[in-house]
Amino acid sequence: MSGRSVGALFLAAVVLSGCGGRATPATSVAEPGPSSHPSGITDGEYFGWVEGIEDGAIRFDPAELLTGEEASRAALEDGFIGDGDPLPNDFYIRDPGVDTITVPLAAGASYRLLLFVDGAPEETEVSLEEVVGALTGHNPDVYGVAGGEFPATITVERGEVTAIVQTYLP
Repeated sequence: MSGRSVGALFLAAVVLSGCGGRATPATSVAEPGPSSHPSGITDGEYFGWVEGIEDGAIRFDPAELLTGEEASRAALEDGFIGDGDPLPNDFYIRDPGVDTITVPLAAGASYRLLLFVDGAPEETEVSLEEVVGALTGHNPDVYGVAGGEFPATITVERGEVTAIVQTYLP
């Protein structure tokens, strides 16, 4: 398991907007399943880690973003918390063991990253070049990019990524 996977496994926080900024909460979604799309992913929204963008495609590691009782049960099952212990911040990320997938980017896809505005992360529409810059360390104004990846929800339509929205994780 990678360091990021271990870190994600033990990350417990709330998805919320920061200091007046706006962040879109990601929802827990099923892991990618078989489909007619070459990427092997069905249409829908997926939470996970954007690991790279090259040759018109995104490298994406699906994960599960859980909240509430579901998060507490998963954290207990995984040994993150003990029986009767509260889950810090009602938030838990689980790596379902799905390999990183590559999904083509749709022409005209939209990209929203959390940029620092007046010292706080704010969801902002950006260009593909700015996303690539964030992943390669050439855009220091992006919140929460670590090790060349960031948490996000992607939208897949007709087998292509039509939107990438970075997820706020305090």
